[in-house]
Amino acid sequence: MENEEHLEDEVIDEPQDITDDELETVEVDDLKEKLKEATKTNKTLFAQKNHFKQKATKATELANRAKETPPVVTPSKKEEPDDEMKQNVGKLLLSESKRNFGEQNGLSNSETDFIFQATGGKPTKESLNDPFIKNALEGVRSQKKVEDATPGSSNKSFVADGKKWEDMDSKDKKKNFAKRVQSMRK
Repeated sequence: MENEEHLEDEVIDEPQDITDDELETVEVDDLKEKLKEATKTNKTLFAQKNHFKQKATKATELANRAKETPPVVTPSKKEEPDDEMKQNVGKLLLSESKRNFGEQNGLSNSETDFIFQATGGKPTKESLNDPFIKNALEGVRSQKKVEDATPGSSNKSFVADGKKWEDMDSKDKKKNFAKRVQSMRK
């Protein structure tokens, strides 16, 4: 209902007479305004075109210059290995020479270590014939035999309820104490 009243207000009771002069004036003013907008848009587009054309020209010039000029090669400094690397390489070389010397002369690792230590890190085949080194090697070998002949500990770890005695807490130890004492008497 309100819409109907509103529509009635907008409806013109009488048609308005617009003369040709007024019509031309309205059309000309609209056209002039559109022409101004089109001119403004045209100038903006023309300026953008020139801007991007300049950018493309500069990029092309830079690319051509890069192709023409050889790259500048600067002599690189020889990088010196750091001290830690030198030490590691030295250790590896020493280890390799020990292994080779030991294999060539039928020596164990401990015997090879002893000979390298006794000769200052530069053993030779002749140094093995030195009486001092011969006697020392015999001592190293006899010490190795003693270590190999010594039996290991016969005490077995006590296990109860799937736990070793060392892994039990005080409550479990109290609970299994009698079993432990009995196992020790066997």
